[in-house]
Amino acid sequence: MNGRSGRMIRGRDDDAVAEVIGTILLVAVAIIVITGILAWYIPTTMASNEVQFQIAEKSAFSQSISEMNPQSLQNGTPVSLSFPLGIAGVPPFEPASPTQIIVSASPSGYNSTVQLNMSYTVSNSTSHRTVYRDATVTSAGTISSSSTTVYVASISYIIEDGALMEEYSNGQVPSVLGPVPFEVSSGNLFVMQSGITGLPTSITGTGSATVTMHPVFLQDIEVQNNSLGAYEGQPVAISNITLHSMNYTINSTYAAAWDYALYHEFNSSTSGFASVVSLSSWSFSGYAITVHYSNGRISLISTGALKLDVFRFLSVQFSPEQQ
Repeated sequence: MNGRSGRMIRGRDDDAVAEVIGTILLVAVAIIVITGILAWYIPTTMASNEVQFQIAEKSAFSQSISEMNPQSLQNGTPVSLSFPLGIAGVPPFEPASPTQIIVSASPSGYNSTVQLNMSYTVSNSTSHRTVYRDATVTSAGTISSSSTTVYVASISYIIEDGALMEEYSNGQVPSVLGPVPFEVSSGNLFVMQSGITGLPTSITGTGSATVTMHPVFLQDIEVQNNSLGAYEGQPVAISNITLHSMNYTINSTYAAAWDYALYHEFNSSTSGFASVVSLSSWSFSGYAITVHYSNGRISLISTGALKLDVFRFLSVQFSPEQQ
């Protein structure tokens, strides 16, 4: 009898030990799963979310550059710009992180001024004369993004004078992704200037943001050799287009990046210019235009009269619609 009771007690003890061991194993598995989520799944997923947001944001800013291109605008017709907002989280562990879009008419780090003097000849059957055109236009204003990332280096995008900038939090040299507001080729010169006026606009949150901009042209000069135009209400033939002087100066936090981008666009000896080194002075290949760079300022200056087949100068200001 005593032997049978002893075996029953040992059996109950074995069952209790098995339950304890099973509980310990379940806790251990839970700890491993939670540790895996905390150490691998959340960081990996969040890093992917941050990268995907940066890709979407860059695409949206690039599309906005295209929408704001002065060549495709109509005076007074609004332009709608769409931007992603918020970096996706990892529910229920990490919520979405809000991001920000900022439209500023007077940023502390940027403004540009274009000064030019040009002439062309107009003629018809009864008259022949030279027409002089002068322009001086100052512009400012940027559209920029702001976000905070944890797992990858943060990137800010900035639209400045119609060009897209990329600024990095890890100390990498900022880049001008383009397009630069200046085109010159085979006797054609196209100068563009874009700015922003009005009250500042800031949108913070998650989801998406739409910014509506109303463009107004401050200057629109366009002439082409051997074309027909109008002068003082009379039809005329246009010829002998000459740019006598031009100074396009950009004051910018990103002046060094402007210098690098312009050099690679308009100077053929790019091997001598590293992205981390700025050249204080250089010339366009094949054109009488010199670029001068100093800390925070870059100027494109004509060094002689330029005979042109086509000349156009567009200066446009965008006014954001208040949210």
